[in-house]
Amino acid sequence: MFCAQDPNCFGSRWGACSSSGSSQDTVDTLSSCRTFHFGVKPQSSANQCGGYRSANTEYDMGKINEFWGSAMYACTCSPAVQFCTHNAYATPQTPGYIYYDPNLFVSLRSHGSLLPAAWMASHEAGHNLQFAIGMNAAYSIARELSADCFSGYFLAWLVCTNQATQYDISTTLMQVCSAQDPVGVPWFDPTAHGTCSQRVNAVQNGMKSYAAGVLANVACKY
Repeated sequence: MFCAQDPNCFGSRWGACSSSGSSQDTVDTLSSCRTFHFGVKPQSSANQCGGYRSANTEYDMGKINEFWGSAMYACTCSPAVQFCTHNAYATPQTPGYIYYDPNLFVSLRSHGSLLPAAWMASHEAGHNLQFAIGMNAAYSIARELSADCFSGYFLAWLVCTNQATQYDISTTLMQVCSAQDPVGVPWFDPTAHGTCSQRVNAVQNGMKSYAAGVLANVACKY
């Protein structure tokens, strides 16, 4: 069972997971709903940047940039790019940009909540934060779980500011799980993103760390 579907999860404000659900196990420091100032923005023009094609994507980026104190920009990616189809990505060659296939976001929004698409966009924003602060990792899986953790940090703020419900979070975590690596992909594969449990746990780690006041660059170092 996903943690967000457990009535004992995250306590009164989803601040921390506890097995007992007792108030003494709950970390509830979300009342300030704090934001940050990373100042991440495009450093140059991006090739094949198609601009926004969805008002919802623009909304996602507005909220993401508000939270991280940044000016990242989302572009539709070119079908000519091999890994563009039904995907989203960020690259250190064009920091500050997020590339996405609009069909992916349409699919993510077909589950009764806008939050899964916001999770995907915030995951890619997490990669841009990694580029900006020099968070390097030897393996792909570490980079991806770190980006999932950054996304959880952002999702916790949406919960804090009453922009996301428990249903939104549960639906999002189900989509996170569905984005797991195919069976047989080893953890050291250069394209590995993690198993269902690894990815869900990374998002929840970001949420709990935001609640507990742990700095994102500390909590999300994998």
